[in-house]
Amino acid sequence: FRCRQCSVDFFSEAAVNYHVHNNHKRVGTILAPTVTLPPSKKIKMNNNGEPSSVYYCHLCGMEYIVKFNLQKHLEVFHNQEERNKPAEELVKCMLCDAIFYNRKAYQTHNLHHTPQDLYI
Repeated sequence: FRCRQCSVDFFSEAAVNYHVHNNHKRVGTILAPTVTLPPSKKIKMNNNGEPSSVYYCHLCGMEYIVKFNLQKHLEVFHNQEERNKPAEELVKCMLCDAIFYNRKAYQTHNLHHTPQDLYI
């Protein structure tokens, strides 16, 4: 099984697909990253104990401290059509100013708020 982009041979089709995804598609992600909304006003401490902005998936409400992880989530769990579809309704969180494209995502997002949360 041969990679069409670099002509390297592999022992299975799955191996070629893995190679293409991890070597050739990653370049596209760097040159044209998946678009995300700006971070919310919520702050969390990262693994180094430093304050970091919090990002939310505008389609399902999942929470991420690292923007790259949100971009990977969008690529894996929400297809291109879903990502580019206009919002059903825009819902803005009154606590952190995060914006969501549907009420269900906003409701999922609200599960992430606690009384100990910090905001800028």
